[in-house]
Amino acid sequence: TMPGSLAGRGSKLLQRYWRRRSGGDSGAPSSSSRHEYEPLDVVTTSSTDTSGFVAPSTSAVSLAELAVGGMTCSACSSSVEGALARVDGVQSVAVSLVTGRVDVRFRHRRGSNSAGATLAAIVSAVEDAGFDVESSALSSTSSGGGGEASLLEGERPLLQVRVEVKGMTCSSCSGAVESALASLPGVAEVKVALATDEALVVGDGTLVSADRVVAAIEDAGFEAQIKSVDTQQQDGVAHEVEIEVSGMTCGACQGTVENILRGHKGVQSASVSLLAGKAKVKYLLNETKSRDLVRAIEEAGFEASVCQDTQSSSSRNKGREAEYWNTLFKRSLAFTVPLFVLSKIVPISSPGLHHILMAYVLGLPLHVVLKIALATPVQFWIGQRFYKGAYNALRHGSANMDVLVVLGTTSSYAYSLLSVIYHALQSHQYRKDYEATDFFETGATLITFICLGKYLETSAKAKTSNAISKLMQLTPDTAILVELDKDGKVREEQEILTTLIHTGDHLKVLPGAKIPTDGTVTGGSSYVDESMITGESIPVLKCEGDPVIGGTVNKAGLFHMKATKIGSDTALAQIIKMVERAQMSKAPVQRYADRISSYFVPIVVILSIVTFFAWYISGSCGIYPSQWVPQGHNLFLFSLTFGISVVVVACPCALGLATPTAIMVGTGVGATNGVLIKGGDALEKACHISCLVFDKTGTLTVGLPTVVNTFHLHPSLSKEECAVLAATVESSSEHPLAKAIVKHACEVLSESGLPMSEDPDGQTAFQTPEDVDIQPGFGIICRVSGSSHAQSMRAHNLASELRSTQDIRVCIGNRKLMQQEGLSVAESTDIWMKSEEEQGRTAVVFAVDGTVAGVFAIADPLKPEASDVVSYLQGMGITCAMASGDNWRTASAIGRQVGILDIHAGVSPGEKVDVIKELQRDNVSVGMIGDGVNDSPALVAADVGIALGSGTDIAVEAADYVLMRDNLEDVVMAIDLSQATMQRIKYNYVWAMVYNLICIPLAAGALYPSTHVQLPPWVAGGAMALSSVSVVVSSLLLHSYKRPSLGIPLRGINVAPSYLKNF
Repeated sequence: TMPGSLAGRGSKLLQRYWRRRSGGDSGAPSSSSRHEYEPLDVVTTSSTDTSGFVAPSTSAVSLAELAVGGMTCSACSSSVEGALARVDGVQSVAVSLVTGRVDVRFRHRRGSNSAGATLAAIVSAVEDAGFDVESSALSSTSSGGGGEASLLEGERPLLQVRVEVKGMTCSSCSGAVESALASLPGVAEVKVALATDEALVVGDGTLVSADRVVAAIEDAGFEAQIKSVDTQQQDGVAHEVEIEVSGMTCGACQGTVENILRGHKGVQSASVSLLAGKAKVKYLLNETKSRDLVRAIEEAGFEASVCQDTQSSSSRNKGREAEYWNTLFKRSLAFTVPLFVLSKIVPISSPGLHHILMAYVLGLPLHVVLKIALATPVQFWIGQRFYKGAYNALRHGSANMDVLVVLGTTSSYAYSLLSVIYHALQSHQYRKDYEATDFFETGATLITFICLGKYLETSAKAKTSNAISKLMQLTPDTAILVELDKDGKVREEQEILTTLIHTGDHLKVLPGAKIPTDGTVTGGSSYVDESMITGESIPVLKCEGDPVIGGTVNKAGLFHMKATKIGSDTALAQIIKMVERAQMSKAPVQRYADRISSYFVPIVVILSIVTFFAWYISGSCGIYPSQWVPQGHNLFLFSLTFGISVVVVACPCALGLATPTAIMVGTGVGATNGVLIKGGDALEKACHISCLVFDKTGTLTVGLPTVVNTFHLHPSLSKEECAVLAATVESSSEHPLAKAIVKHACEVLSESGLPMSEDPDGQTAFQTPEDVDIQPGFGIICRVSGSSHAQSMRAHNLASELRSTQDIRVCIGNRKLMQQEGLSVAESTDIWMKSEEEQGRTAVVFAVDGTVAGVFAIADPLKPEASDVVSYLQGMGITCAMASGDNWRTASAIGRQVGILDIHAGVSPGEKVDVIKELQRDNVSVGMIGDGVNDSPALVAADVGIALGSGTDIAVEAADYVLMRDNLEDVVMAIDLSQATMQRIKYNYVWAMVYNLICIPLAAGALYPSTHVQLPPWVAGGAMALSSVSVVVSSLLLHSYKRPSLGIPLRGINVAPSYLKNF
């Protein structure tokens, strides 16, 4: 694990790196998490003896991500899973058929590059299974010795080198680069992307250098060029950037630029190439910025700009795959069209030309020679991709679509070729009644149609991730950077690339412009359109101090902002990551399709063989008349065409694509409407929710409670002193009721005309309590220093009635807390509390040194849409319940207002879990919706947890659904979208099954005896190719989803500042 010394003084970059390596990140999944693991994170395990002492383990667990190409159906994904499961050390495998992504968790020994060796074995297993590994990422845990051990000491700099690698052509090349880099001493992590020709190396800066990285790659037989170098040191993060410099004409210019850069504050090294017109600069991020370097060069009379890195996205990969199939289709079409015309059209439409083509060449008719010449390239050049896939699948004991394609096309080609050779040897072509019995066009047409189908399929699959692509395009290219003087006034403005923004930068946002990054408004105000992030169509007013989200649009006024998060830390980047992980997950219903697909191909092959022998034996026995055999065919060829049609018409791809494509579109639609779905399993469970449990405060209510009435009881303390004491206690809590009491104290002091001390942020300051004991579901008990309280009272021009020499014991909470403290509430006070509670208000009792000093009546207004949402859910057949820590009278009053009858009041966070479990015994699926820390256990215990985006980090992390708006109408949409997505999945399965159930009998000739209509193999192949396309198109129809209307206008609600913390 990460040593404490590093956590205490390391920068955020190094701390985050080590938290990921040690599993100590707060966001990292634990063993109790319902999600199995997070991709590309590393979890280091340890062994524990019976005494509780944790001893270092000799093994570690790593997570790796692969981008695998060539998977076309569930049988392919099953082959990959099976191949990886046989690799030593692999614990779990997750395969996404649509995205081609594979996540692998594996155990390995510490040190000795065992993680790299295991990854190489994983890559080799995938390639041996017949698939291409386009990119792979290795995350290696630290070991107990060698260079990696030094990384644990916390004193070593962390080096990150990004290198461009030339010469990689396949996954074997990328594997060789990975192995070479992973073998370097001190290397902790290696990532090689074949698609971008890049490698990223992370390791101990004292053992690894950029030059050693380049040397290792060159020793492996490839060319390498450094793109960037980042070094985490004790004096800051050292970053290396490449700057293009124009205007240098001689060595003097080169020296001038070099001297300027080397003399710049924070620059550690600089080198300038006159021929390349580029400068490489290594500098400390905490002392200077890349744009300062550019400005320094420009002030010297040269033009400069930072070289931008280009990264290929998943959409680019899908586009590349679609282009690949398009190329194969065009090549195949160029051979197939003349072949089809020669075989089917010329003999009928142009007898004269056909007579010419009957001339003999090499002992064969010219048209036969031309057919062979046209069909052979299609079969073995364009079709080699199918042969490779079939060979590798069969070699590993599985079968996929490639096997069916190869069987069908090879049978037709082989029979045609053997038939031609047989007739040539027997000199049949010299007879007047000779009729050709070849059908070379069948295999070529099959491959052409399949290539067309795969092109349409990959193009359609690329559209399933349109939501992510649109989100990624929201960030603008440039931003206006402003520099402020000491008085906070704008001194200078300049337009910079968004990638050059740093945390703490002050930016100006013009009307109509996109907000460049996450931040806080520092001046001005405007309405911001956040519909592309939250789905809220009404612009939200943003004033000074309000948070803004990168990618949203400033509609009206001009304002200034301060950047708080950049790059991958922004809300937009985190949303994209969450959606991508959701699209990687499998819904439970997909397991049945995978099981069916595993038996599908063998069954189809058996049916094909049975079909062939059934027709052949029946014809040989005279069961059907010989006139059924078409002219130019014999019994064998006639039977073979039925068998081939059965093979090629069957489509396992449609079954494999039915679920993942729908999940991709559904999660994307949800993201664009402000509903984040974390996985396919949650999506499927949400469809079966029969009971939904609501939290009260902040969920059914607005979450902005206010003190509306007070009952003062203390015989000697003034109401002002009671207010100050209560605010002192509650200032240590983030609970909405606590904030209401603090606000009430400020109002009491203000109404009395008393001065209020303020903290640096301009907020009213109260003393800090001691020995704070927060009891969830009950209240707070603490101790207030008598001298501090007296000082606070004097600051407010008040005289304290309490002795300053003694500490004050203060309790504030509900009746249960008072009973626990042995305090009783007078009958008159109890009557007053009941009266307030029956109005839906919460009564909070306040006691000082064992005496009840007063009661606060706090009201939290209901959300306007709450009752309509509950009514709509009940109309959907979903029972609604409420679990609240508030008392029975208040909770039941709120329940009556919204129409909830099943009330569970006065429950602690742990008791909310018991409520969920009790309801689960009577219901198929129970959902929980909440927003606070106290709701997190119940969110985890529920079958489906739904968190409001305005809630706490823990609640959002624990939930399966995240509603980005503080609006209950999105609960209805979340459930309705889940049902629509699962309904679409069912439609896809029905279509895939019905297609096969209808087309396979048709291809087998079930209607031939009555209609004499045969499904030719090339038509069957076209139908097979289009069947998978139809499933993808069916999933794309989810893009037309419309959120349900509750009969009330959507409410514009500002996103709370804590929202940004959740991402």
